[in-house]
Amino acid sequence: MTEIINCEVHDHFEIACMRRALVEVQFKNGETISGRAIDLQSKDGREYFTMEVERGKYECNLKDLSTLTFIDSGKSINVF
Repeated sequence: MTEIINCEVHDHFEIACMRRALVEVQFKNGETISGRAIDLQSKDGREYFTMEVERGKYECNLKDLSTLTFIDSGKSINVF
């Protein structure tokens, strides 16, 4: 089954990737990770967001996220 997120929220992730923006994502479990947005893709019926972090690339399922924050502007988007 495909897990689709709200189109408006999806647009914010796409914009972050196009701008290669510095972002912070907060997971539903409270963990946060910061990095540069580089890719958004769909595979295996799920959507994944990839960031460049200190140790390379980090990929996360959008359904695991609660907040996307653009570090430069401080704008936060509630994912779910």
